[in-house]
Amino acid sequence: KMPELDLIAAGSLLGVRIADVSFPVGKVDTLHMQPMSFEEFLLARQEDKLYEIFHETSLISPQSNIAHERFWNIFKDYLITGGMPKVVDEFVQNLDNPAKAYEKAVLEQEEIVNAYYIDIGKHCGKENSMHIRRVLENIPEQLARSIDGNAGRYRFKGVIPRKDQYSELVGSIDWLEAAGL
Repeated sequence: KMPELDLIAAGSLLGVRIADVSFPVGKVDTLHMQPMSFEEFLLARQEDKLYEIFHETSLISPQSNIAHERFWNIFKDYLITGGMPKVVDEFVQNLDNPAKAYEKAVLEQEEIVNAYYIDIGKHCGKENSMHIRRVLENIPEQLARSIDGNAGRYRFKGVIPRKDQYSELVGSIDWLEAAGL
């Protein structure tokens, strides 16, 4: 009833991307969002001077050891937070108490993961969503099995009980790929 109204919404759109549902073609502009870059993380932390140094640094003229150590410490925080804006915001808002900052970041990360699980369950049914969840949760374990710094081939055995071949997991893997996960 209000065609002049501009509406902004955010979400994973898993239901639209995966399911066969109606979508108002031509009336929606989409913007693909990604986690924050390290440079954006520096700005979120109000590390303006380090941001400048980051842009001025090249392979020919590397930064000082002091700057390098500071970058390295902040980069570890960036890796821990994962770059999701809400997680970064919770982390930065609590930087005066590092333990609390990490705790808040982890809680927000758990909220994001739980929202994904709820979204998966909405669109896949109980059994399929459990299979998809098991495959998704197994990925870090698989990546942790590195030999000489290289992750080995994905092992299907043990991910889902009584399913130990690619052909039995392909649906879950394809679903995660189509969802961008």
